Amino acid sequence: MFIKTDLRGKNVKTEIYHLKPGTILDERYRIEEVIGEGGFGITYSGVCLHQEEKVAIKEFFWRDYVRRDCSVTNEVVLFQKDGREDYEHQKKRFLKEARIIRDFSREPGIVHIRDYFEENQTAYIVMDFLEGQTLKKYVEQNGPMDPGEAFRLMLPFMETLKKIHSYGIIHRDISPDNLILGTDQTLTLIDFGAARDFSLLSEKTRSIVLKGGYAPCEQYDRHGRLGPWTDIYALCGVLYFCITKNPPEDAFQRMLHDELKTPGALGISMDPALEKILMKGLSLEISSRYQNMDAFMEAVREIIREVDPREIRRKWLIRIASVFCFFCVLAGAGFWYYQAHLAEFKFRGVETMTLAFSRPKESSQKEYEQDLEILEERIQVLTGEDNYILSRKKNGDVSVVMPADSYGAVVQNSSSPYGTAMELWEFINLCLAKPGKPSLNDFSLSARDVEKAQVKQGVLEGVSRSDASLPETGDYSYLEFTLTKEAADKLRDYVKENPGTSLGLYLDLSWNGETSYSGSLGWYSIYTFYEEDYRTFYLTGAVQSPAFYRLLAYELTHEPYENRLAYSYIPPSTWEDVDTSMIAGENQVNEEDLADPAVYVEYSCSSGSQDMPNGQWYNTVSDFKTLLDTLEIPYAFGISSFQEHYITLKLSREDLYLDLLYMLTEKDLSISDMGNTIQSLRTYSLGEDFTFVEKTNPSYHWEIQAASEYEKESILERTQKTLQNQRDSLYLLVGNSFKIAEFPLTEEISNGFFTFSDFLWDTSRLKPENMRQFLYTMACETTNSSYYTLEHASFTDSQSLLDMGVDLESYEILESPRLEQIEQEAEKLDASISVDEAGNKDSLTVTLPFPYDEHLVEDFLETVKQLYQTCNLQDGYYRSVNFRMDTDQIEPGEDLSVYFSLYSDYTPTMTVYMGKKLAKAKQEELMEQLKTDSFYQPFAVSEDFNFYTN
Repeated sequence: MFIKTDLRGKNVKTEIYHLKPGTILDERYRIEEVIGEGGFGITYSGVCLHQEEKVAIKEFFWRDYVRRDCSVTNEVVLFQKDGREDYEHQKKRFLKEARIIRDFSREPGIVHIRDYFEENQTAYIVMDFLEGQTLKKYVEQNGPMDPGEAFRLMLPFMETLKKIHSYGIIHRDISPDNLILGTDQTLTLIDFGAARDFSLLSEKTRSIVLKGGYAPCEQYDRHGRLGPWTDIYALCGVLYFCITKNPPEDAFQRMLHDELKTPGALGISMDPALEKILMKGLSLEISSRYQNMDAFMEAVREIIREVDPREIRRKWLIRIASVFCFFCVLAGAGFWYYQAHLAEFKFRGVETMTLAFSRPKESSQKEYEQDLEILEERIQVLTGEDNYILSRKKNGDVSVVMPADSYGAVVQNSSSPYGTAMELWEFINLCLAKPGKPSLNDFSLSARDVEKAQVKQGVLEGVSRSDASLPETGDYSYLEFTLTKEAADKLRDYVKENPGTSLGLYLDLSWNGETSYSGSLGWYSIYTFYEEDYRTFYLTGAVQSPAFYRLLAYELTHEPYENRLAYSYIPPSTWEDVDTSMIAGENQVNEEDLADPAVYVEYSCSSGSQDMPNGQWYNTVSDFKTLLDTLEIPYAFGISSFQEHYITLKLSREDLYLDLLYMLTEKDLSISDMGNTIQSLRTYSLGEDFTFVEKTNPSYHWEIQAASEYEKESILERTQKTLQNQRDSLYLLVGNSFKIAEFPLTEEISNGFFTFSDFLWDTSRLKPENMRQFLYTMACETTNSSYYTLEHASFTDSQSLLDMGVDLESYEILESPRLEQIEQEAEKLDASISVDEAGNKDSLTVTLPFPYDEHLVEDFLETVKQLYQTCNLQDGYYRSVNFRMDTDQIEPGEDLSVYFSLYSDYTPTMTVYMGKKLAKAKQEELMEQLKTDSFYQPFAVSEDFNFYTN
């Protein structure tokens, strides 16, 4: 939408780099003449040949980087030696503006972008042509406006700005020469604000380009806090110009010495209340300005209404009937004012998934910012440019909305014999969250080692379709990449040093702590083939998504993250409608009826074999709902859109019992001494051979009692063995690790009778009656025909945004009385020792802060022994206990840990891990102490003892 004359009312001189009249672009548009020009672009009037309609054509022409002689060629030539990357980046931003604005084109008052494309080594945007006059030129020709009339004229435009802000966008470039006053006396915002956008370069080249008088203080600061108040300052600057015919003084100068005069001080008659509003909007301090358009407009309308209410009513009716147009640009890099409804508009009719990423603790802020740039490039490779929404929260977390089919294509184009080649969490982790450091086995590759990488379709000679999990017929997708000669020579030497090696591509290779590496793409049925010269490699397999292979090509040819990004996601799901469902649960509600903040929990279900009959799947769903209903909390129930036999639950965060959500994956209820099962309480026994009831006299407790003499005799024998092994407690156990209640054991049990009154969860949050019903239902009233795994839990905040800063422990209800005792004993030895529970509170990790010196092994082993013995850690309360070095005290990749496993009967086993360098220096000393110390010696000579070094 551009005007006939130059946008700033100046004559446009024809230059040698201007496209000549008659030039045809994209075989559809004919150039007529230049109507505007700036440092980053040239605007032409033109004609759409197909419709014979006049259009405006904006050409990306960055004069500081390119040149052109149109008498020779229409193609631009880059003359900055090191400017290719910056130029391409800004060209993408130029086109991105057009895509974003076109997303709004169906909304009333949004400028119509007709087309955008690349040609002549640059880019073009085609839009409607509009005749009109800039507000700047109008005031210069006609003189100052009446203050009241100026505000009335601006009110409809204020409404437009309010709409802009509601989509999470600020314009940052409002000025009189960017506003067109139409023949119907309405204002239209026309300018791209390109100078602002294209100034966001690297520190080496970037500069701040602002319009003096209309840009507030925060725009002079690269880290300034921008928001609606920024545009309000500019808008008041425009009003000041309309009323005084002079622009306000530059904000930077005002910061040094503020001499801005009020219109009244300049001899202009103006309502004092209206003048007060104007000057408040021009306040240098953000906090002194109006914070949003609603507040600003309310203040203006109060005064304008008093001046002439009949005129306001007339203008109000005009505003409703008029079509408002705005042309806006996104805020600069690093500022994202969250776009609450943009996803619904942008992806109308398309299923989406929402992801969130946050800075890992290991990364500096600078590293994190660099990684976010890589993240966005990866997303672009997967989804296509501008087929996503990326926004930034105030705490630095990043939210991404993208088509769910970005993952669905990976699943749907999979020929894996093992079902789904890649689960959703694996897809996000591998493609977007992990650093993406490639290697061939443990031979590291950098971007400099890869000469080229291309995604192709065809058939690879000599590759077995069945062995590579490829489609049985037809062409298939594969990635071909070529190493440089130098890298291939080094790889050949590596293979010689490791005879018999079969090379496979790994991403983020890591040692799994025992005997092998992890990170192989073979895990996802993606296999590596290569030529004998070790230069040309091919990747193909079960995953047949070209976008996935394009991403692998990107990772091979670009730098990785510094560290893995933390991530979360909301699984794409089809939510069950309780009004039409035949198997809705008693407490089930529709998804939209559960307000945020909420939690989404994803489960995978299997039958133990590849196929699950429909009847078994029906029982699985029914079992889930039956168990959930015992908790008497509302929940929504969904089925994954792409992953077969995946369930999604949505719960209110205030109703969340995280431990119980994990217990849904278990089947067994038993009484155990944590060494052996005293009695299983599965379906075949509970309710038949055993009773499980609640009693309230003299106080609330549970009674579990054997009915048959055979069971009583078995319990007697087992409890005798428990006491012989010096264990003095029995636990009501869900699965192998969830301890629900404790029964002190002082003597063997001869009557088959157990009384549980020591409950190991927060009974103020979940009543014992509900817990008993949950356990009884699990054991007696579900079919137990399927296996469940909790894959992922994600949290939203009150604004429906993914919340990455959740304290998971606050949602756990199981309690651990042992942990506090261990922490106290550890503090006596060294206040820097940290103690944490892991898993389902059945694993203990103790981190020891010893420096790497000559006493390391001695101090480490002595502390392990003292804590193990003092805290009676051999009693089986914890299934595993891991004493490990604080990795900050030793070199990266090094390790020292002593791990006790107490899973097998009553005899714990020990495993020792050491890093290679540490083992070389300290292994002999460590093994000597293990064999001579009376505490360690039984572990060290056992056939179950293991020592690993990586």
